[in-house]
Amino acid sequence: MKISDILKRSHQYYIDWDLVESIPEFAALKDVQQSPEWHAEGNAWIHTKQVTEKALDFANNDRTCAIDAEIIVLSALFHDIGKSKATFVSEDGKIHSYGHEKFSDKITRKILWDEQIAIRESICNCVRLHMECHSLKKIKQFSAFKKKIENIRKCSTKLNALAFLHYCDVYGSNYDPVAKVKDIENADMLINYAQEAISL
Repeated sequence: MKISDILKRSHQYYIDWDLVESIPEFAALKDVQQSPEWHAEGNAWIHTKQVTEKALDFANNDRTCAIDAEIIVLSALFHDIGKSKATFVSEDGKIHSYGHEKFSDKITRKILWDEQIAIRESICNCVRLHMECHSLKKIKQFSAFKKKIENIRKCSTKLNALAFLHYCDVYGSNYDPVAKVKDIENADMLINYAQEAISL
């Protein structure tokens, strides 16, 4: 499948949601429940749509992400596609999706196999690394924050796209509003850092 099958553009970018829903791995997300602590919005399909819609908003209205717009939107769409393979309920009744980013990477590569290698691998790289960005919320000191970003940058082929994906992932999750405001601030810092890195 090609990106152009899924992501369309006339005056603006938009997703062919009917096609996406016809792909079994996406349809399966409707049955994947998520931790209500971090995803009060509901199942993984609802979360995926919210994250992708925010990515589309960036792609259509924010010039700073224009160079990587397709990568941002597609990585948002695919970032949690592996949750159907990874999600389980522990003995204490909590829902976990450990390692879902690895499954998401493999599934994304499979679905986009016919796409150009460079853009496919950039999307997969963002999908595979997106949980690394969530560890930023645990860091209290700026020096440690910056060091973590540098470590992410070493692994990322598209830090700019990954930064926007992280923002969209936080934005598209419904949880404690005070914590979410802080996480959005961290995501903004990551975007700014990535933009500065591009201009060097």
